[in-house]
Amino acid sequence: MFDAQSFWDPAKSSRYPATPESIPLWERAHGVALPENLAKALRTRDGGYVLDTDVRVLSLGEMWRSDSIPRDLLADAGLDPGTAVCEFAIDEVIGAHYLMACCVTPESRKVRLLEWYPDSGVSVEVHPETVDEFLVAIVKTSLAPSVSLAQISAHDVIAEDVLDKTYFYGGSASLRNVLTRTQRGLELFVHRTMPGGEQFEHTELPLPLKSKRSVSVVYKTLTIERRHSDGSGPWTLHLEPTHPGGIIHRESTRTSKGWKNSEIRGGPLYVIYESWDTEGMGRLARRLAMLK
Repeated sequence: MFDAQSFWDPAKSSRYPATPESIPLWERAHGVALPENLAKALRTRDGGYVLDTDVRVLSLGEMWRSDSIPRDLLADAGLDPGTAVCEFAIDEVIGAHYLMACCVTPESRKVRLLEWYPDSGVSVEVHPETVDEFLVAIVKTSLAPSVSLAQISAHDVIAEDVLDKTYFYGGSASLRNVLTRTQRGLELFVHRTMPGGEQFEHTELPLPLKSKRSVSVVYKTLTIERRHSDGSGPWTLHLEPTHPGGIIHRESTRTSKGWKNSEIRGGPLYVIYESWDTEGMGRLARRLAMLK
């Protein structure tokens, strides 16, 4: 069941709802029907951030039928190249754009959910869930995280570092990242603690990795650089697969209502491994550059 009242983060969302006449006007103007839960949410607040997430739902005035997605990508995803596509939300951290493969009549509101990363432009993923189901799942919480460091197999670990992040958050905080090598490629586990919060991430990365040549220290095809543009912070290793379609990213974030678990495929386009150990990062970069 969808609760539009508890869907929004009130501090980062519009104070005003979409007007009663604006939704049917929008549907007639664009020739498509908004999914039922999306329409309910907009009748409560006209755009903003979903509670305890980095996902921003666009206001009704920002939603347009989009021609920016190449038609061949729609065909590759098994959709009619003439499908009407509307963007309705963006994950501001990982860069995922969520779109709806729109209905053509207000009588049919089961809208297919698409996920696209414009920076890669390589594919459009069609989710098995509908837009309405996605909006329910994004606010759903569980008693336990779906990701934890207990899932790591010790013999697969090739790098592990723990960093004090108090300087960044202004309160007790840490980051533990563990990189493993498996038969499928690389897997990065990250555990963050910060004032009032905790987060686990698990990202599967297919090989080979893409080179990134615009920074200072190069180890064959991989580079390390400082975390911040002013040259401060720990060293970071940019891990970007050549074929991002094989990326699987799982995330568990502790909220006031429980654990919010999510999974996306085909993104984020890259992840970062962090360490203060310059020599160790150099050895790791050289080792990863040899993997195929």
